[in-house]
Amino acid sequence: MKKTIVAFAIGFSLFIGSAQAQVAAPPELGSAPNPEHLKLAEKLVTVMELQKTIEQSFNSITKMLPGQASPSAAQKQVIDMIMKELDWKNFKTDYIQLYAEVFTEAEIKGLIKFYESPAGQAFVKKQPELNQKSMMLSQKMMMKIMPKLPGMRR
Repeated sequence: MKKTIVAFAIGFSLFIGSAQAQVAAPPELGSAPNPEHLKLAEKLVTVMELQKTIEQSFNSITKMLPGQASPSAAQKQVIDMIMKELDWKNFKTDYIQLYAEVFTEAEIKGLIKFYESPAGQAFVKKQPELNQKSMMLSQKMMMKIMPKLPGMRR
Protein backbone atom coordinates (compact mmCIF):
# COMPACT_ATOMS: atom_id res chain seq x y z
CA MET A 1 0.00 0.00 0.00
CA LYS A 2 2.84 2.39 0.88
CA LYS A 3 4.45 1.55 -2.46
CA THR A 4 1.22 2.46 -4.22
CA ILE A 5 1.04 5.83 -2.51
CA VAL A 6 4.75 6.55 -3.08
CA ALA A 7 4.51 5.55 -6.74
CA PHE A 8 1.44 7.73 -7.22
CA ALA A 9 3.14 10.67 -5.49
CA ILE A 10 6.25 10.31 -7.65
CA GLY A 11 4.17 10.02 -10.81
CA PHE A 12 2.01 12.98 -9.87
CA SER A 13 4.99 15.20 -9.06
CA LEU A 14 6.69 14.23 -12.33
CA PHE A 15 3.51 15.09 -14.21
CA ILE A 16 3.09 18.43 -12.46
CA GLY A 17 6.71 19.25 -13.23
CA SER A 18 6.19 18.51 -16.91
CA ALA A 19 2.93 20.45 -17.03
CA GLN A 20 4.56 23.46 -15.42
CA ALA A 21 7.63 23.20 -17.64
CA GLN A 22 5.58 23.78 -20.77
CA VAL A 23 4.63 27.28 -19.58
CA ALA A 24 7.28 28.24 -17.03
CA ALA A 25 8.09 31.96 -16.70
CA PRO A 26 9.12 34.25 -13.85
CA PRO A 27 6.20 35.79 -11.91
CA GLU A 28 5.61 39.50 -11.72
CA LEU A 29 6.12 40.64 -8.17
CA GLY A 30 3.39 42.55 -6.39
CA SER A 31 0.73 42.46 -9.08
CA ALA A 32 -2.68 40.95 -8.44
CA PRO A 33 -4.52 39.86 -11.59
CA ASN A 34 -7.53 41.97 -12.59
CA PRO A 35 -10.77 40.38 -13.85
CA GLU A 36 -9.77 40.76 -17.53
CA HIS A 37 -6.41 39.15 -16.81
CA LEU A 38 -8.18 36.23 -15.11
CA LYS A 39 -10.53 35.86 -18.10
CA LEU A 40 -7.54 35.66 -20.42
CA ALA A 41 -5.88 33.12 -18.15
CA GLU A 42 -9.05 31.02 -18.18
CA LYS A 43 -9.13 31.16 -21.98
CA LEU A 44 -5.48 30.06 -22.07
CA VAL A 45 -6.14 27.12 -19.75
CA THR A 46 -9.08 26.19 -22.00
CA VAL A 47 -7.25 26.40 -25.36
CA MET A 48 -4.36 24.46 -23.84
CA GLU A 49 -6.90 21.75 -22.91
CA LEU A 50 -5.18 21.59 -19.55
CA GLN A 51 -8.08 19.72 -17.93
CA LYS A 52 -7.92 16.94 -20.52
CA THR A 53 -4.13 16.73 -20.28
CA ILE A 54 -4.20 16.49 -16.50
CA GLU A 55 -6.97 13.89 -16.46
CA GLN A 56 -5.23 11.73 -19.06
CA SER A 57 -1.98 11.98 -17.16
CA PHE A 58 -3.63 10.94 -13.89
CA ASN A 59 -5.12 7.94 -15.66
CA SER A 60 -1.70 7.02 -17.04
CA ILE A 61 -0.14 7.35 -13.59
CA THR A 62 -2.70 5.03 -12.00
CA LYS A 63 -2.06 2.41 -14.70
CA MET A 64 1.66 2.46 -13.89
CA LEU A 65 1.20 1.89 -10.15
CA PRO A 66 2.49 -1.39 -8.74
CA GLY A 67 -0.18 -4.03 -8.25
CA GLN A 68 -2.77 -2.29 -10.40
CA ALA A 69 -3.50 -5.43 -12.41
CA SER A 70 -5.38 -6.60 -9.31
CA PRO A 71 -5.37 -3.82 -6.69
CA SER A 72 -6.39 -4.64 -3.16
CA ALA A 73 -9.52 -3.05 -1.74
CA ALA A 74 -7.37 -0.71 0.36
CA GLN A 75 -5.28 0.34 -2.67
CA LYS A 76 -8.42 0.95 -4.71
CA GLN A 77 -9.88 3.03 -1.90
CA VAL A 78 -6.72 5.19 -1.66
CA ILE A 79 -6.55 5.66 -5.43
CA ASP A 80 -10.26 6.53 -5.65
CA MET A 81 -9.91 9.08 -2.84
CA ILE A 82 -6.85 10.67 -4.47
CA MET A 83 -8.55 10.84 -7.87
CA LYS A 84 -11.65 12.40 -6.32
CA GLU A 85 -9.58 15.06 -4.56
CA LEU A 86 -7.58 15.76 -7.71
CA ASP A 87 -10.69 16.30 -9.83
CA TRP A 88 -10.30 19.28 -12.17
CA LYS A 89 -13.22 21.19 -10.64
CA ASN A 90 -11.34 21.22 -7.32
CA PHE A 91 -8.37 23.16 -8.66
CA LYS A 92 -9.37 24.80 -11.97
CA THR A 93 -9.64 28.21 -10.28
CA ASP A 94 -6.20 27.73 -8.72
CA TYR A 95 -4.67 27.03 -12.14
CA ILE A 96 -6.34 30.08 -13.65
CA GLN A 97 -5.02 32.21 -10.78
CA LEU A 98 -1.56 30.69 -11.17
CA TYR A 99 -1.37 31.43 -14.90
CA ALA A 100 -2.67 34.96 -14.33
CA GLU A 101 -0.04 35.57 -11.65
CA VAL A 102 2.84 34.15 -13.68
CA PHE A 103 2.06 35.65 -17.10
CA THR A 104 1.33 39.22 -18.10
CA GLU A 105 -1.80 39.89 -20.14
CA ALA A 106 0.36 40.41 -23.24
CA GLU A 107 2.11 37.07 -22.67
CA ILE A 108 -1.20 35.28 -22.20
CA LYS A 109 -2.53 36.82 -25.42
CA GLY A 110 0.59 35.56 -27.23
CA LEU A 111 0.21 32.10 -25.72
CA ILE A 112 -3.46 31.99 -26.69
CA LYS A 113 -2.50 32.96 -30.25
CA PHE A 114 0.07 30.13 -30.29
CA TYR A 115 -2.28 27.52 -28.81
CA GLU A 116 -5.02 28.47 -31.28
CA SER A 117 -2.57 28.07 -34.20
CA PRO A 118 -2.12 24.76 -36.04
CA ALA A 119 1.28 24.26 -34.36
CA GLY A 120 -0.21 25.02 -30.95
CA GLN A 121 -3.11 22.62 -31.50
CA ALA A 122 -0.64 19.93 -32.64
CA PHE A 123 1.23 20.49 -29.36
CA VAL A 124 -2.01 20.21 -27.37
CA LYS A 125 -3.05 17.02 -29.16
CA LYS A 126 0.36 15.40 -28.69
CA GLN A 127 0.86 16.55 -25.10
CA PRO A 128 -0.74 13.43 -23.54
CA GLU A 129 1.57 11.17 -25.55
CA LEU A 130 4.53 13.37 -24.63
CA ASN A 131 3.56 13.26 -20.95
CA GLN A 132 3.11 9.49 -21.01
CA LYS A 133 6.49 8.93 -22.66
CA SER A 134 8.07 11.42 -20.27
CA MET A 135 6.63 9.55 -17.28
CA MET A 136 7.86 6.26 -18.70
CA LEU A 137 11.32 7.76 -19.12
CA SER A 138 11.20 9.10 -15.54
CA GLN A 139 10.04 5.72 -14.27
CA LYS A 140 12.95 4.07 -16.10
CA MET A 141 15.34 6.52 -14.44
CA MET A 142 13.80 5.85 -11.02
CA MET A 143 14.23 2.10 -11.53
CA LYS A 144 17.96 2.71 -11.95
CA ILE A 145 18.06 4.83 -8.79
CA MET A 146 15.87 2.67 -6.51
CA PRO A 147 18.43 -0.16 -5.99
CA LYS A 148 20.97 2.42 -4.80
CA LEU A 149 18.70 3.89 -2.10
CA PRO A 150 18.77 1.11 0.53
CA GLY A 151 22.59 1.21 0.65
CA MET A 152 22.77 4.92 1.40
CA ARG A 153 23.46 6.03 4.98
CA ARG A 154 22.78 9.35 6.62
